[in-house]
Amino acid sequence: MLFSAFDANMKPLFLKAAISIAVLSLVFYFVPISNVYSAILGADPLWVFMGISLLILLRVLTALRMQMIARAQSLDTNSMMMMRIVFTSAFYNILAPGALAGGAVTYFKYLQQGVKPVAAVANIYVNKTIQLLVVSLPAPLFWLIDKSFSSYVIVSYGLFMTVCFSCAFALFFGRFGTLHWLESKIKRHGQSVLHRSLTALCQQISTIGQISYQTIFVLVVYSAMHSLFAALAIICFGKALNIDIGLLPILWIYSIIFLLGLLPISISNIGVREVSMIVLLAPYGVLMTEATAWSVLMYSGPLVCALIGLMLEAEHFWLSRKDHRSIDIVDRQLAVSDNEDTQ
Repeated sequence: MLFSAFDANMKPLFLKAAISIAVLSLVFYFVPISNVYSAILGADPLWVFMGISLLILLRVLTALRMQMIARAQSLDTNSMMMMRIVFTSAFYNILAPGALAGGAVTYFKYLQQGVKPVAAVANIYVNKTIQLLVVSLPAPLFWLIDKSFSSYVIVSYGLFMTVCFSCAFALFFGRFGTLHWLESKIKRHGQSVLHRSLTALCQQISTIGQISYQTIFVLVVYSAMHSLFAALAIICFGKALNIDIGLLPILWIYSIIFLLGLLPISISNIGVREVSMIVLLAPYGVLMTEATAWSVLMYSGPLVCALIGLMLEAEHFWLSRKDHRSIDIVDRQLAVSDNEDTQ
């Protein structure tokens, strides 16, 4: 039974790995890997450093957003704890790639910090949902502006986007009473451990959903800055290769790449991102070799963040072992003193 469960979990991973390898093979069939390697070797290190720095700041913003949500949950956390969770999750995401696996890693890091399972799931759900809304809804707006549509069309979509975000936030976070309705439905189906956990999750999310409009605004600003920093990082990596593309096209192209990364069709969006950048950047005069080198160079940011996470995790284990040694020494001293007293 254990082996069958293992096989069931490994099959989707092997399928996604096969898709990533097949797509990459197709890319490097048309784009010689030696040309990509030469382009990356000639990259300007200053622009690469700036791109990596922006991706690090992006994760700091994510930690601040998670801490704001945790404060609404009345969790005993702080910003430094959240940064540790974000960066160590970045390290483990390299080992267990994919959006779903990444959420599972973040969940287990929450548990290590003493956060209860239901509260951890609620925090991840709210954080990811807000980020998804802020990334996806403005993408058509950036595309309309980039393609020079009329101001009437742009303003109309801007109003539509605002209404969509308000309705989606109210729907997903229970302001319309949707979570109370879902909670009552769950209770009718039983009182098992799973049913009680789902009910508690609905209550947690509903509590977060009642945050003030000021807090919602700050969360949206943090999420918007997340997208902006990601787009600016992409531009920096492009400038490192002497490719100059404006901010507007990168903003909507990043949104598409982000959304494709959520689909369970590849490992860490490998292969899919390369093809996406080749297709989406072609109208702006970016050659296939340049787009591929650009995409590969962008992996340096997550790798550096993973390295930071590795150092934080190593520090955590070292301190834990040090604490255990101190406890063992104290226990031995107490045992010796007890023996001396009895003698």
